[in-house]
Amino acid sequence: MKNFWKWFVRGVVFLVAVVIVLFAVDYVLPPGWKLGAVFLLSIASAALSLMFSYFKAWRIEFASLPASYKSWINILAVVIVAGIVFGLGCSKIIVIVGLTCSTAGLQTLLMYIAVALFSNQTLDHLSVDAPDVKAFKAGKIVKHNSPQS
Repeated sequence: MKNFWKWFVRGVVFLVAVVIVLFAVDYVLPPGWKLGAVFLLSIASAALSLMFSYFKAWRIEFASLPASYKSWINILAVVIVAGIVFGLGCSKIIVIVGLTCSTAGLQTLLMYIAVALFSNQTLDHLSVDAPDVKAFKAGKIVKHNSPQS
């Protein structure tokens, strides 16, 4: 369970960083090109999946986790960050196009979360494993901190 929380925190921190970058990009975009909440969450959740699949320093260790841990880490990180974004929007700290602080806005957020999770999980399943991850899964590479070593 300790590994779950370690990776969950990494996922949330990465997602927050991506959302901040996307807000910065959104700020400089012309008015007709603004990113809406659905795009922010979908792009960030897709980036999370790609980070876990291809970030060299972490991909083998992440691949060693049980599949259920990997899915739940992705899902919970997306939901938590979406909640943070919604809360910041409701407190008027940030302005999010397409998201209002109301019951209808919360329903819209839930739909956006579903779209973001779909993009995250789809990209996760469609991602091709890096060669070192393939070798690890085939048993040719043993992780330094795995129980096998």
